[in-house]
Amino acid sequence: MRKPIPGFDEIAQKIARISSLRNQTVMEAFASLEFQHASLAEALTENLGGRQRAANWMCTNHRAFDGRSAYEALAEGDEDTIWDEIFGNTVGESRVSAQKSGVAN
Repeated sequence: MRKPIPGFDEIAQKIARISSLRNQTVMEAFASLEFQHASLAEALTENLGGRQRAANWMCTNHRAFDGRSAYEALAEGDEDTIWDEIFGNTVGESRVSAQKSGVAN
């Protein structure tokens, strides 16, 4: 027996719930980043123009990370590549620039 086709109201409600859950998860993940990698979170926030943009950027798949998100790169221990992507130069220079601009480690 076929399942009835949902109406657009039901579909809209499901999408709203999923979107809300995703937004909540994105911000919780960024709070975790702020706690575990404070200098990285601060550099992202400053360079991307805000906490929400930085949080979304962390969840987006990037070519620079071989199609992975920045969180996936971090989980695999690839923090240096994220710093490179933020500043577009070598990691050592990126960290020095971040530290000079007042971003704490």
